[in-house]
Amino acid sequence: MGEQSSNRKRRVGMVLSDKMDKTVVVGVERLVPHPEYKKYVRRQNKFAAHDAGNQCKPGDRVLIEESRPLSKTKTKRRSRLMRGQSTAFRRECGLVRPSARRSERAGPALREAWGVNR
Repeated sequence: MGEQSSNRKRRVGMVLSDKMDKTVVVGVERLVPHPEYKKYVRRQNKFAAHDAGNQCKPGDRVLIEESRPLSKTKTKRRSRLMRGQSTAFRRECGLVRPSARRSERAGPALREAWGVNR
């Protein structure tokens, strides 16, 4: 049996606070065009997320996803801790669209020069 895809929203953000027990505050940034000047402006939403093991520290990047309400303000769970994770890991989580690697797009002569035998 394969893994089922979830309909829950996932977001990547940065931990802003870990002062509460089993809860972290995660800031998720997005770019929005200004209605008048059309310049992109950063907007931030803060979400309270459940962190059962108290593993997150301020400054960590985390993947959070929707869950059932856990308290008055907590409706998200920390899905994964992404401290310096690679693009391959983010692609596995469904956060980056799969694309051909540079070595796969290159011709056989370049692949040989790079030492890639695929």
